[in-house]
This record gives sequence, structure tokens and C-alpha cells, in this order.
Amino acid sequence: MATLTVDVPDELAEEFNRLCANVDQDALVATLLVDLLDRVGRLPSAQQVIADNPDLPIGFVLDLLEARAEGR
Repeated sequence: MATLTVDVPDELAEEFNRLCANVDQDALVATLLVDLLDRVGRLPSAQQVIADNPDLPIGFVLDLLEARAEGR
């Protein structure tokens, strides 16, 4: 098992802690990370698009790339 340290704004950490106070936060973050890595791995251009658009939410970028790949 490894530890992943990520710097986030205090407000984001506080909101996460408030909303997820009654759940296993480590398991939740691990599940979300697995999903994110799976989605990025299926879309070869995702890494570059995310790097080129740091102000866009990653979920939005991935949704857009997935829709484009599906011809939507």
C-alpha cells in the first residue's frame, strides 16, 4: 500500500471532509482514482488535453473525449 499526497485548496478539503464524513474516505478516493485512470487510459489524447486545459474539470474533458470517440 502506498500513500498519495495531494495539495488541494482548504475549501475543497473541508467540503470533502464534510460530505464524506461517514464513509471510508480512503476507499472512496481509491475508487475514484481507479475510475479516472481507466478513463484516461482508454483515451490516448486525454493526457495532453488535460495538460493543455488545466482550468477545465477533468470529468468534463473526459466526457467530451468519450462523446467524440462515440461519434456524439
